Amino acid sequence: MRLIDEEGKILLVNDAFCRIFQMQKEDLIGKPFSIVYDESEQKEVLKAYQKDIQNNKIKTLFERENTLWNGIRVWFEFTNSFLVLPD
Repeated sequence: MRLIDEEGKILLVNDAFCRIFQMQKEDLIGKPFSIVYDESEQKEVLKAYQKDIQNNKIKTLFERENTLWNGIRVWFEFTNSFLVLPD
């Protein structure tokens, strides 16, 4: 599980997320969520998310193939939920 803001910055991750991506919480919190992907994919993934947010068209369920930061190619099924946090 990860919690990200409207800009795509990671606010919170759980231990399972860290295990899946083989990264530590301190290396993820405050960074763009796309940091878990290969450098060649990071900008495209982040821009697509930001565009969807701006157009209020976030996908709630989808699949995608990505290359991780460590070169491993994976298929993901994403399920997105949205929260409104108090100021």
